[in-house]
Amino acid sequence: MVEPRVGWLPLDECWLGLTMKQSLWGARTASNKVVVMSATLLVVSLLLSMTDEDLSVALHPSGWWTLVIFTLAFAVAHLFVFHVEYRREAITYTMTELPMAFALLYCGLGKAIVARVVGGVLVLVVKHRPGMVKLLFNGSLFVFETVLCYAIFHVLIGEERGNGVQPIVGVLIALLVTAAVDAFLVSTVISFFEPGQWRRARTEMASMAVVSTVSGIAATLAAALSLAWPHLTILGLVPIAAVWNLERNHGRTAQRLRDFEALHQLSRSVSSSLHTEEIASGSISEIRNLLRSERAAILLFDPTSGAVSLAASTGEAFEGLPTTVHDPRWRAFAAAPEALLIELSVFQTLGIPLATSGGNVIVAPISADDVAIGLMLVAERGGSTGRYDAGDVLRADAIADRLGLALRNAQLHAQIEQEAWRDALTGVPSRTAIERILDDELDGSPDDHQLVGVMLIGLDRFRDVNAAFGHQFGDRVLVEFTARLLKAVDNRGVVGRVAGDEFVVVYEVADSEESTALAHDLALVVQMPYHIDGVDVSVAVSIGLLEATRGAAEGPVLLRQANQALEWAKRHHDGVVRFRAEIEGDAAERLLLLADLRVALDHRELDVHFQPKVDLVTGAVVGAEALVRWEHPTRGSIPPLDFIELAEAAGLIGALTDQVITKSVAAIRLCNDLGYQLKVAVNLSTLDLLDEGLVDRVRRALRTEGVPADQLTLEITETALLADGPKALLTATALQRLGVQLSIDDFGTGFSSLSYLRMLPAHELKIDRSFITNVVTEDRDEVIVRSTIDLGHTLGLRVTAEGVEDDATLVHLAGLGCDLAQGFGISRPLPFNRFIAWLANSGFPVARNEWAIDRDAAAMATQREAFLKIR
Repeated sequence: MVEPRVGWLPLDECWLGLTMKQSLWGARTASNKVVVMSATLLVVSLLLSMTDEDLSVALHPSGWWTLVIFTLAFAVAHLFVFHVEYRREAITYTMTELPMAFALLYCGLGKAIVARVVGGVLVLVVKHRPGMVKLLFNGSLFVFETVLCYAIFHVLIGEERGNGVQPIVGVLIALLVTAAVDAFLVSTVISFFEPGQWRRARTEMASMAVVSTVSGIAATLAAALSLAWPHLTILGLVPIAAVWNLERNHGRTAQRLRDFEALHQLSRSVSSSLHTEEIASGSISEIRNLLRSERAAILLFDPTSGAVSLAASTGEAFEGLPTTVHDPRWRAFAAAPEALLIELSVFQTLGIPLATSGGNVIVAPISADDVAIGLMLVAERGGSTGRYDAGDVLRADAIADRLGLALRNAQLHAQIEQEAWRDALTGVPSRTAIERILDDELDGSPDDHQLVGVMLIGLDRFRDVNAAFGHQFGDRVLVEFTARLLKAVDNRGVVGRVAGDEFVVVYEVADSEESTALAHDLALVVQMPYHIDGVDVSVAVSIGLLEATRGAAEGPVLLRQANQALEWAKRHHDGVVRFRAEIEGDAAERLLLLADLRVALDHRELDVHFQPKVDLVTGAVVGAEALVRWEHPTRGSIPPLDFIELAEAAGLIGALTDQVITKSVAAIRLCNDLGYQLKVAVNLSTLDLLDEGLVDRVRRALRTEGVPADQLTLEITETALLADGPKALLTATALQRLGVQLSIDDFGTGFSSLSYLRMLPAHELKIDRSFITNVVTEDRDEVIVRSTIDLGHTLGLRVTAEGVEDDATLVHLAGLGCDLAQGFGISRPLPFNRFIAWLANSGFPVARNEWAIDRDAAAMATQREAFLKIR
């Protein structure tokens, strides 16, 4: 008879091996159901046996010795079985149809029951050692199927007791009906222990119907042969052997198809996600089913630290495993090229207390692209055996390969996500992540009590810190800045980094006053000095902020408006600025102004004004500073800081500088033609000094006008010098070789680097107006100015003071030894034609060319006397 059974697993007294460890109450309840069913089968068997007295009489009576033969026949049928494993269970196929077919013809019911039960139970006890519940059910099932088979057979043959066709048909029908009922009963018991088993049982019963039919027909043919030619009964073994081989091949094919289907299902499961946790948790049950395991675990290695973490597990937990891949106990497993079949004694030898109920363990390394990703542990095999074999190891390798590819893709995806969603330096969310967070915050129903706030924080002149101390130093400041910001915000909001020196905070507040108070609190914390490598650095911040109601705004719009408020705060030095319509209008105006600036540059509409520079020793005008001016056709005069900033941001500063240099060199030539020997200074932007084409353009301008290079001075701020020290030095050195004079502008206002100052081929040092304004009245300013003059002279540089507003300051600077001066106290910047007129009428002597000195000697003497009287 074909007996569908689930392979034995030693789990308490549950006869069939559960798909998962049930709770104690659930196991007891299922076992109780099995006991009740067993008792019911025995009662039904008793009632059936009492319905017909002929059941105890054999169709062809035989001697007592046939009891021994049939007992041995049933035992042999149970010994030589094959299994078709499904997940962690096994459907066991036996050829009990053969002895049962002969028993129907040659044994009475009582003798058949004894032979069936003794032969079957004896093999179960000796070979499988089942629990009492399993033994009880199998014994009662053996009795029931024997009685049922006999009852059906005797109903079908009626009064026929000969060797005709009717008994043979009766045997076949009885075997097939009994096999179908038997499969139904086994599937019912399985459903007690495993929810959803009925769906699987329908598929299995269809497969068993085919096998049962073939086995039943073969057994019936052998029995029929014994009735026709008793001496040729032995020939019946030939079709029986053929049928048995056919069934075994069918079972193996079915097994391979099931394994392939399960492996395909696993592949689909692990490839459906790009997240490590989902892959591990989604595949662990498939691994358990495919390898018919009661316990399974996926361990992952941290690629940085090598720590071993449990990603997913099922069944009883594995205790006492090494926690790092560098542990010597793990190395052999982690470095293995394929799955290993390990006996429990090996783990005990290694000092790993891997407690299992028996059998062996599969340890499969999970890797991809030569990267060790983790390990897969599988223990306590179910199904037909309690031990893993070579076929299981091959399946484990195939599973590990698919897991390795999926987990490696997940790691790479996580790395990409980390780079996309997290700032690499500070670890806080990036702009992309903040936009998503902000959208999530805004995507909700309006809340009358809470607003969503956006605060954009920018570090003022942070590039000066990078310039003075290097980018690595600046990065450390940013990291410390982030730590302070996170601590100050705490759990009130989310901190992100949206640009190099710009951070954002997304938070909830009750009103705008609370938001403003938070901004001021944060500013106080982050602006405290940073002590790094023995250097104290202070950074100021500007903050733009606004709030919005949920459901009434969009994240990108809020970030744009916060950025506009931040830019306003930076330009106007307002600290904390709340977004308002005026600011958005200003941003639009700046865009329009930028468009007009492009047109002005294209049509060379920018003008250059000249502010005279006086030699404080001779009193003569020896040069001028060229200052760009823009007279807009409709807006009027545009402040230089406004459009120069726009030009730098839009990449137009190179074109602007070129026009100023060209017009300044042309002015020098005209002054030379008029007999004046003047030097003209032009301001360079930070970006100009980093422009590799600057030197060639300056050379071309000088050559075109025929002006000596030493009459052109290029003024460089400290920030420009230090933004990219090596590159700035290369450009400055090339200009010096060209013969152009170099001046360090606004000295003392930035993060000065004396090492760069020492190496730079400069000719002049300009003291910023902030120190000159109060040099007469403030002792500290005088000390700074005097020290700067002494430093410049020590370095062999001439020193120029800018921002001179009156004669007293002029005289005081001359007394301090300053070389040159410029400012409103001498003259405001003038258009070139007015500058020429001023030279002739200012009363200051003017440096002249040699051919003009003799002609104007008398006039110059008179002017010098007047200047000396002022001093």
